Amino acid sequence: MPTGAGEAIPLLEKALELEPDYAAAQAQLARCFQIRSSHKGLNEADRVTAVRYARAATRSDDATALGAAGLVIWFADHDYDAAFEVYRKAGATLVPI
Repeated sequence: MPTGAGEAIPLLEKALELEPDYAAAQAQLARCFQIRSSHKGLNEADRVTAVRYARAATRSDDATALGAAGLVIWFADHDYDAAFEVYRKAGATLVPI
């Protein structure tokens, strides 16, 4: 498993205890569980948890959180249409320079 993903999970869960709608924590938890799932023999419980956190993060307008959530939805849930919608939403939140 990439360094830090497993160690980050309890810290991110604590962040969500303090602020349940914190999209950045939801999205990064999704990534951590997706990473753990893919590196530990495709653990189904971790995959389902990753998708749950990713879907929760899609309620945000934080482009970075949306990008991470879209990645997890793409790779862990194989819902490509939903992932593209999340990417479109992320792009719509960006302010042109």
